[in-house]
Amino acid sequence: MFNLLLKMKNNELNISYQSHFEEVLSFVKSKKQEVYKKVNTSLIELYWSVGKYISQKVKDEIWGKGVVVELAQYIKKSEPNIKGFSSQNLWRMKQFYETYQSNQKLSTLSRVLPQNINNIFKDTYVLEMLQLLAKQIVITRKMAGDFGRTK
Repeated sequence: MFNLLLKMKNNELNISYQSHFEEVLSFVKSKKQEVYKKVNTSLIELYWSVGKYISQKVKDEIWGKGVVVELAQYIKKSEPNIKGFSSQNLWRMKQFYETYQSNQKLSTLSRVLPQNINNIFKDTYVLEMLQLLAKQIVITRKMAGDFGRTK
């Protein structure tokens, strides 16, 4: 009987604190979304930078397809846990940069507003980059242990 009363009292405590707990949980959820947005923005900036770098090397006739294939293999060998940097994806990053480099507003928006790119751009390169980004986000979340989740 005493255990039953104790359980009831604990449940009453939980209920009385529930609004406070919900408020703390809303802080956690809000920060979690901020982290995901920052990760998204950082990944797009990374893809933009890699695309720009490769574009310049190809433009200067220093690099060709063979070198990009070697770069993809180098990344895979050096950092086996990093995904999304196959030679095909590296070329997509180059195409992404080249497609939007001349339009300053679009190139800035592509990095500042990643959550709205699908509405802004209707280009297949961008859609492919978004798919790659989505895969990276899933991988990042898995590696982060779903940010703050306890067992």
